[in-house]
Amino acid sequence: GYGDCNNSDKDGCEVVVANDPNNCGACGNVCPMQSAYCNDGVCTDNPCTGQVGGPILAAMGAPAYGGYCWYLSKGGETCDNVCAAAGGVNKANDALNWFQNEDCGGGGPEDQQPVTWFLNHGNACGFTMPNGAATGYKTLGHGYNNMDLAGRQPVYIGKCSQGCGGCLANLGTFPNDTNDSTGTGNSRCVVCACDH
Repeated sequence: GYGDCNNSDKDGCEVVVANDPNNCGACGNVCPMQSAYCNDGVCTDNPCTGQVGGPILAAMGAPAYGGYCWYLSKGGETCDNVCAAAGGVNKANDALNWFQNEDCGGGGPEDQQPVTWFLNHGNACGFTMPNGAATGYKTLGHGYNNMDLAGRQPVYIGKCSQGCGGCLANLGTFPNDTNDSTGTGNSRCVVCACDH
């Protein structure tokens, strides 16, 4: 995965050709302006670097919803892990402010909610359609719970910011927040906003 692009034995193979836009896939292959990013050795116009696999279950592909790169985690993973696998950091606290208060209920149209995009495009986490009940707080996405506390049909679970009243913690969306799902029985996948 490295190339000796300066033809010097002193520093060995010094360039990661998988993501260097000046040496994309091979030394000297400069990405053109219209495809200025290098992703897996291929020039692209998409700066999002996350690939499906590991903690990432599905990738949106291009920045959307506030300009962030959005990924769907595998069950039990946190957005910290998902964003790290994409080569970036968890931007949930910043992305939260992109959503309007009226987006809190979840299950909005595809051009307003990342989770609806994943529901319609390659999602394999078992998301249901929303049950119509508002969560009462801003969310980045909606996790999936096989049953709610009363044992009723599957429902969305909101993800919210630290410090707000009545929030569900340990769902893995925000930085340093653990996902308490073991991936068995209660398999929570989270929708993550990353900077790459």
